Amino acid sequence: MIPPNKSIWVQRAFRVYNRRFLRQNFHRVHLDGDLAAFQRDGKTPLLLFTNHSSWWDLLLGVALDEMLPDWDFYGVMDEIQLKRYRFFSKLGVIGVDRTTLGGAKEFVVFCRQLFEGEQRALLIAPHGDFTSNSGRPIHFQPGIGSIAQSLNSFNAATVVFDYEFWAEKKPEAFISVRPPEHFVVDANFNRRSFVHEMEKKMEGHLNSLNVLRQQRNPLLFKPILTAKGSSIPIYDTIRYLSAKLKREKFSSTHGDIVTPPWNETKHQER
Repeated sequence: MIPPNKSIWVQRAFRVYNRRFLRQNFHRVHLDGDLAAFQRDGKTPLLLFTNHSSWWDLLLGVALDEMLPDWDFYGVMDEIQLKRYRFFSKLGVIGVDRTTLGGAKEFVVFCRQLFEGEQRALLIAPHGDFTSNSGRPIHFQPGIGSIAQSLNSFNAATVVFDYEFWAEKKPEAFISVRPPEHFVVDANFNRRSFVHEMEKKMEGHLNSLNVLRQQRNPLLFKPILTAKGSSIPIYDTIRYLSAKLKREKFSSTHGDIVTPPWNETKHQER
């Protein structure tokens, strides 16, 4: 296992870079859900279970970390991958040996120690590998049940990252959160039932976000980051200068003008 080696200065610098990088590659980053639900009580750890369908998930996780500044965030990555991207350990990423039972047990012990005396949040993708968001049924690695059982009590919630092309050249990115649920680990706590419950919550969460995405309405989300819209930069420059000369309004966004369906147009003409 590779333990995290957090650096506040590296974290601050990377957040600035990450915001710029996301703007360069996405038209907009949308938020679905209420972050106010993630309040700290000073003692209860937070387990955030995410889907893992894209290389971008980690960077959206960094954006979520920045939006919840009161929490001390940690993440999880395959040990082999973290050796390649060792830099991420400075952001609180833990490298886990997934090839042996000993590696899994070591990670569970580390998580228990990580939460002792500190109210921290652990962002973990329990699928274990890249998985399509449309794949059903959803199966999580059983290790999350062991992590949960090692704690006295905790809050748990699902977080969904998704991506889709709408009307612009660049894709849209989505961060969706659901309110955390409190769990007490006592004689009645069953780790297998807990894993199954989280699988069902993730499945429902993905389904509900899919319904929202299909409406293609940015007003259904809160904008986190927005890039400048430009389909063809050279042509947009010509259009901009022409609009200035004609004293007309200019927009480089492709999706801001939509022709109504023929039946709506006919109704308006009446």
